[in-house]
Amino acid sequence: MGSDNNEHLLAQLVKLGDMMGDGLHNEPDGKWIEREYRSGTKHKLMELLIDSHRGVHIPRLFLEQYKSAIINAVDFIEEIEDVLEGTDNDNYLDSWETIISKAILKNDDGVKYILHHDEDLWAMGEDETE
Repeated sequence: MGSDNNEHLLAQLVKLGDMMGDGLHNEPDGKWIEREYRSGTKHKLMELLIDSHRGVHIPRLFLEQYKSAIINAVDFIEEIEDVLEGTDNDNYLDSWETIISKAILKNDDGVKYILHHDEDLWAMGEDETE
Protein backbone atom coordinates (compact mmCIF):
# COMPACT_ATOMS: atom_id res chain seq x y z
CA MET A 1 0.00 0.00 0.00
CA GLY A 2 1.54 3.30 -1.07
CA SER A 3 1.73 6.59 0.77
CA ASP A 4 -1.10 8.13 -1.29
CA ASN A 5 -3.35 5.16 -0.46
CA ASN A 6 -2.48 5.49 3.24
CA GLU A 7 -3.43 9.16 3.21
CA HIS A 8 -6.70 8.40 1.42
CA LEU A 9 -7.54 5.57 3.86
CA LEU A 10 -6.70 7.80 6.80
CA ALA A 11 -8.91 10.60 5.45
CA GLN A 12 -11.80 8.15 5.01
CA LEU A 13 -11.37 6.69 8.48
CA VAL A 14 -11.14 10.15 10.02
CA LYS A 15 -14.45 11.13 8.38
CA LEU A 16 -16.09 7.90 9.53
CA GLY A 17 -14.66 8.31 13.03
CA ASP A 18 -16.03 11.85 13.18
CA MET A 19 -19.45 10.59 12.13
CA MET A 20 -19.32 7.94 14.85
CA GLY A 21 -18.19 10.54 17.37
CA ASP A 22 -21.27 12.55 16.46
CA GLY A 23 -23.42 9.45 17.01
CA LEU A 24 -24.60 9.19 13.40
CA HIS A 25 -23.90 5.45 13.34
CA ASN A 26 -26.69 5.03 15.90
CA GLU A 27 -29.29 6.57 13.59
CA PRO A 28 -31.62 4.12 11.79
CA ASP A 29 -29.94 4.76 8.43
CA GLY A 30 -26.42 5.03 9.87
CA LYS A 31 -25.45 1.39 10.33
CA TRP A 32 -23.28 1.59 7.18
CA ILE A 33 -20.95 4.02 8.96
CA GLU A 34 -19.87 1.48 11.57
CA ARG A 35 -19.62 -1.27 8.92
CA GLU A 36 -17.33 0.87 6.76
CA TYR A 37 -15.25 1.89 9.76
CA ARG A 38 -14.78 -1.72 10.87
CA SER A 39 -13.93 -2.70 7.30
CA GLY A 40 -11.23 -0.06 7.17
CA THR A 41 -9.68 -1.16 10.45
CA LYS A 42 -10.26 -4.92 10.28
CA HIS A 43 -6.62 -5.66 9.59
CA LYS A 44 -5.61 -3.54 12.57
CA LEU A 45 -3.52 -1.31 10.32
CA MET A 46 -5.23 1.73 11.75
CA GLU A 47 -7.16 2.18 14.94
CA LEU A 48 -8.89 5.23 16.38
CA LEU A 49 -7.53 5.68 19.90
CA ILE A 50 -9.13 8.95 21.03
CA ASP A 51 -11.55 11.12 19.09
CA SER A 52 -11.24 14.85 18.59
CA HIS A 53 -13.99 15.66 21.09
CA ARG A 54 -11.39 15.33 23.86
CA GLY A 55 -9.53 18.35 22.44
CA VAL A 56 -6.43 19.54 24.24
CA HIS A 57 -6.71 16.68 26.74
CA ILE A 58 -5.96 13.97 24.14
CA PRO A 59 -2.23 13.78 25.02
CA ARG A 60 -2.83 13.23 28.74
CA LEU A 61 -5.71 10.81 28.13
CA PHE A 62 -3.58 8.85 25.68
CA LEU A 63 -0.78 8.40 28.22
CA GLU A 64 -3.19 7.48 31.00
CA GLN A 65 -4.68 4.73 28.81
CA TYR A 66 -1.78 3.53 26.65
CA LYS A 67 1.51 4.41 28.37
CA SER A 68 2.24 0.74 29.15
CA ALA A 69 1.99 -0.10 25.42
CA ILE A 70 4.81 2.30 24.47
CA ILE A 71 7.84 0.08 24.01
CA ASN A 72 10.40 2.89 23.75
CA ALA A 73 9.07 5.20 26.48
CA VAL A 74 12.47 5.33 28.17
CA ASP A 75 13.67 7.49 25.25
CA PHE A 76 11.35 10.37 26.19
CA ILE A 77 10.37 9.84 29.82
CA GLU A 78 10.70 13.55 30.67
CA GLU A 79 8.21 14.45 27.95
CA ILE A 80 5.80 11.80 29.25
CA GLU A 81 6.00 13.33 32.72
CA ASP A 82 5.34 16.82 31.28
CA VAL A 83 2.20 15.65 29.50
CA LEU A 84 0.92 13.68 32.49
CA GLU A 85 1.14 16.87 34.57
CA GLY A 86 -1.56 18.30 32.33
CA THR A 87 -2.22 21.39 30.27
CA ASP A 88 -0.81 23.74 32.90
CA ASN A 89 2.70 22.44 32.15
CA ASP A 90 4.49 24.94 29.88
CA ASN A 91 6.01 22.08 27.86
CA TYR A 92 2.73 20.17 27.42
CA LEU A 93 2.31 20.60 23.65
CA ASP A 94 6.03 20.52 22.76
CA SER A 95 6.43 17.34 24.77
CA TRP A 96 3.39 15.85 23.04
CA GLU A 97 4.95 16.57 19.64
CA THR A 98 8.07 14.68 20.74
CA ILE A 99 5.98 11.72 21.91
CA ILE A 100 4.02 11.59 18.65
CA SER A 101 7.20 11.64 16.58
CA LYS A 102 9.02 8.93 18.58
CA ALA A 103 6.51 6.61 20.25
CA ILE A 104 6.21 3.00 19.12
CA LEU A 105 3.34 1.01 20.60
CA LYS A 106 2.90 -2.74 20.67
CA ASN A 107 -0.43 -4.45 21.24
CA ASP A 108 -1.06 -7.83 22.88
CA ASP A 109 -0.73 -9.55 19.49
CA GLY A 110 2.75 -8.09 18.97
CA VAL A 111 1.66 -5.64 16.26
CA LYS A 112 3.65 -2.39 16.34
CA TYR A 113 2.02 0.99 15.79
CA ILE A 114 3.07 4.61 15.50
CA LEU A 115 0.87 7.59 16.29
CA HIS A 116 -0.89 9.98 13.94
CA HIS A 117 -2.64 13.01 15.42
CA ASP A 118 -4.59 15.33 13.15
CA GLU A 119 -7.74 16.05 15.11
CA ASP A 120 -8.36 12.46 16.20
CA LEU A 121 -5.55 10.32 17.56
CA TRP A 122 -4.82 7.20 15.48
CA ALA A 123 -2.52 4.24 15.87
CA MET A 124 -1.15 3.23 12.48
CA GLY A 125 0.44 -0.14 11.74
CA GLU A 126 4.13 0.70 11.53
CA ASP A 127 4.74 -1.08 8.24
CA GLU A 128 1.78 0.69 6.60
CA THR A 129 3.14 4.21 7.10
CA GLU A 130 6.30 3.80 5.04
